[in-house]
Amino acid sequence: MFRCSLDKKEIIYWYYTKKLSLNQVSKKIGVSRSTITIYMDKYNLKRRRGTNIPHPWMKEKNHHYWKGDNVGYNALHNWVRRNKPKPKFCEECHIKPPYDVANISGKYLRDVNDFKWVCRGCHMKGDGRLIRLKKSKVKIEKDKKTGRFIGKLK
Repeated sequence: MFRCSLDKKEIIYWYYTKKLSLNQVSKKIGVSRSTITIYMDKYNLKRRRGTNIPHPWMKEKNHHYWKGDNVGYNALHNWVRRNKPKPKFCEECHIKPPYDVANISGKYLRDVNDFKWVCRGCHMKGDGRLIRLKKSKVKIEKDKKTGRFIGKLK
């Protein structure tokens, strides 16, 4: 099947012990990268996952895509989720666990103190969505099979 025969110990030494990449291992041993992966599969050796850790100097203001306060709605909410510690309970009712970050002032500034962690019910009450939903012609029912809430016209 294969023209060359690679030793399992040699792959383990270079890949796991020396922590070389697959490309570096293939150059050290003198075979292609695909040959290394084929033998790793043959020997049931797991490949390391790539890390998506950004470079520390490429964070926020130093990143070339940084927009500051000119950021969009979703990106700002994602930034707040990363930078504002999530409490155990909703900051509004103090009963349910929080799922959403809600803007307090309505100005959407890049300030974690302008947001609060709230449960879905408190978020909908604060935005006025719950009142609008009750006044609308949509009836919310719980599906018997799935247990999920679905909207049906009245």
